[in-house]
Amino acid sequence: MFKIALSFYIIGASYLFGDLFEDIQKLNKGIDGYIIGKNLNPIQTELFKKNSVQSDNPNVVKFIDGENLLIALNKTNLKVIAINKRFNQIDSNITKNLISKLIYEHSDPTVEVHEKIIYWIFDKNGNKLNETDIKEWKDSLKANNQQTLVDAVKGIETNNAKAKTDFNPYLTVKLSSDQILIENKFYLNKTSESNLSNIYILISSSQLINETVKK
Repeated sequence: MFKIALSFYIIGASYLFGDLFEDIQKLNKGIDGYIIGKNLNPIQTELFKKNSVQSDNPNVVKFIDGENLLIALNKTNLKVIAINKRFNQIDSNITKNLISKLIYEHSDPTVEVHEKIIYWIFDKNGNKLNETDIKEWKDSLKANNQQTLVDAVKGIETNNAKAKTDFNPYLTVKLSSDQILIENKFYLNKTSESNLSNIYILISSSQLINETVKK
């Protein structure tokens, strides 16, 4: 009887996990043909076989597409859980074009952090969280002495009591720079146009990452 019950539990858990991948895949967020929650196509699969790199978690596999694109997959189903694209030493015009493209694809950013990081944060229905959501969450974190907003967006768990607000991002698009990006709110900094920047774009689902690494 116990074995039967355990089997049903495993099947049920796998079904729910599969639903989570399907829900996030429907958001259709990705870059260069890779979509979070989706399997690789045949060409991408061949790249995965040829260009695998070491992973720091046994439940995650990674590979490189070209010189600047790193893809992380759930090892069990080989579906995408994170995409990281790097741009080395680019000028301000290219940086502005990157940000403009992300705004075109995802609308205005949800929040900026430390003047060097811009986030687009989406719920399970693909709705972008708004400024009010973020403000309430930040106020709640401060009041309850909890994790930072950066950790919250990354999906890092804490042992503290749950905050009063419901902040449950399913997918985030993050652009980070080693140079100051923001002059005032989401307006690009104009004082460092001559500086070259190292830019990272990370598209990921903390839901899928957490479910993958804790298996």
